[in-house]
Amino acid sequence: MPKKKDPRLERAGVSGYNKPKRTPNHKTKSHIVVAKEGDKILDTHLGSGSIAIACHNRKFDLDAWEIDEEYYNNAVERLDTHKSQLTMF
Repeated sequence: MPKKKDPRLERAGVSGYNKPKRTPNHKTKSHIVVAKEGDKILDTHLGSGSIAIACHNRKFDLDAWEIDEEYYNNAVERLDTHKSQLTMF
């Protein structure tokens, strides 16, 4: 008897061991694809802040950590710059 698939993964386009389908707005880690607006995302390695920008764009609640202060400051600056830009849509 085959295992029942997780409906969240089916909605995200995951089948078997395939990665989620890429969408025009999907430019970051695949775990974000199965989240919905208002979900809390945990990023334990903030790095350059790509996940922070993606979470901001998709209205996710982000908790993020970065051990390197320089990376953290750069990520915060990058996110602030992104937030200050006007959007056309």
